[in-house]
Amino acid sequence: MGPEVFLMEKDQMNELLDNIAKKTKELEIQADQLLHRNVSTGEGGQRFEEQRLLLLLWDAKSTLFTHAVNLHAERQPVLNSRTIGARLGTKLKEKIFQAIQARRPAVNKSIAAFNQCYTDYISKFPDQTSSDFAGKLTYEVFVTLPLDNKFWNDGLYFHSKAPWAVDSNV
Repeated sequence: MGPEVFLMEKDQMNELLDNIAKKTKELEIQADQLLHRNVSTGEGGQRFEEQRLLLLLWDAKSTLFTHAVNLHAERQPVLNSRTIGARLGTKLKEKIFQAIQARRPAVNKSIAAFNQCYTDYISKFPDQTSSDFAGKLTYEVFVTLPLDNKFWNDGLYFHSKAPWAVDSNV
């Protein structure tokens, strides 16, 4: 439809409005039928619950990823002093380790939130495993995870379950 609508006769305009009203009613009936079918089968509610739990899990995991990036950035000068021979004084090393220890309670809180979200998701949807990760994440395991570990790219964090997104061998 274009500007020719303004040049229509009154009866043509009424016919157009009747067609629009008729199609609107048909669409409302179809939407109502779809809603009742999903609610009666429980599909809609279960899908909504799964999406809600996945979103909570993704949020907890993205917070953990932020902590992991910060941790690796703080540890990098210490690692460089061991590998490439860059000198790092004792006081600076102590400050770095104090900063890492100061972050530990926040990281532990995020790990606990992730573990709770993961447990909730797996308990309600046991057949929907989102990664090779099984069990509880601990601080000791968390600090050893490299940033390119499969844990971070399991289809949940990047919203992709395609083989090339979750398997490094593809």
